[in-house]
Amino acid sequence: MRTESGEDAFVHELHRALTYLYDAGTLRRSPLVGLLGVEAQPDPGVALQRALVEEIEALRPGDAVPPTSSAWRAYRVLFYRFVEGFTQQQVATDLAISTRQLRRYEQAALQALADALRCRYRPAEHDVQSARQQAGSAVPEAEGQERELEWLKHTIPTEPIDLAAMLRAVLVTVSPLLSSLRVRVDNRVQTDLPRIAAQAATVRQALLNLVTTTARCAQGGEIHLTSEALPGPDAAAVRLTVAANAVQATEDAAAQRPQLDIARELLRLSGAHLDVVQEQSPLPGATFVVTVTFPLAGRTPVLVIDDNLDTLRLLERYLAGSRYRFSAASDPETGLRLAEREPPAAIILDVMMPGVDGWDLLGRLREHPRTRDVPILVCTILPEEQLALTLGAAGFLQKPVSPRTLLMALDRLVAEAQGCR
Repeated sequence: MRTESGEDAFVHELHRALTYLYDAGTLRRSPLVGLLGVEAQPDPGVALQRALVEEIEALRPGDAVPPTSSAWRAYRVLFYRFVEGFTQQQVATDLAISTRQLRRYEQAALQALADALRCRYRPAEHDVQSARQQAGSAVPEAEGQERELEWLKHTIPTEPIDLAAMLRAVLVTVSPLLSSLRVRVDNRVQTDLPRIAAQAATVRQALLNLVTTTARCAQGGEIHLTSEALPGPDAAAVRLTVAANAVQATEDAAAQRPQLDIARELLRLSGAHLDVVQEQSPLPGATFVVTVTFPLAGRTPVLVIDDNLDTLRLLERYLAGSRYRFSAASDPETGLRLAEREPPAAIILDVMMPGVDGWDLLGRLREHPRTRDVPILVCTILPEEQLALTLGAAGFLQKPVSPRTLLMALDRLVAEAQGCR
């Protein structure tokens, strides 16, 4: 079994801290707090954040260094990926490279940053594990899995995915197992389905899990795969059904619960829902049926009300390729009319706008019968979180915000709103 060296551990903890760069609560528990000697600061999480950003800025090459140099590349990767919070796909596009190349460059940049931190703070490599334990990183297995899932949620981008194509690739991967179990596949998933919004890596693994789990319940029989676009506003979702039809009794759903639980958690990262159908099976004679409901790409409407056109363009870019469909209003009255005419899934509201006070607009949105149940995320430069929440906002972000922070906040607010209906 491979053991993690001190150097590997330091880079791993650095990567994790950068991933949660704007989450002071998580940073306070990072082993880097002790390793970099910021534990005595009034807020160790904020101090660690500042130290990491300053060290990234210290790597910025001078003007005399050619812009195509590896030094500039390392700085840009670190700055755009972690300080600005862009996804790997966005950074790869900006740098005109593939995402595979970007991953290699990102690892090299992390190593360069780790080396710079060692020179400045001189943390002892053998102290990494000790610092982990002191920071509370030695957690129970369940909590460790939860943290790993949380890390996946905020490091793998949501993107438009062709579900039918991904499923075909999964079937190719698992074909040796299907052959060994003598399981036939009846794949009737539509090839013209609208694209879903999901994390490609985690959804692929969840589909692998579901197909292999279903196959074990269908030894000597068949797996049936079907799909449908569900009716609703903007054709809101796609449902995939995986059913086992065994020629004789085999393993049942109860025996597969651990595998299903893992698949369910992986799918939840993309806003998808897994259900085991116990009754009214869509397939006569089916012994095991699982359905997965996926949100469509760009189909969850979000209204941004902000008078700053640069901010509107930035937030539009942040939401591009996610599950959210961007719409905007640059003045309060237009925003109010749009929200009343077609209530979105969430509203992002700036409170510093001319004409109508943003706090007043928040109150009007909360009182109107068409918008009072729409979660409002106040996004402003003002440090007024308590006031925003007291006046009815469902969430608060202080500008500037990163794409990861914004999407995380929207995911939480939309999920909470849907859970209350």
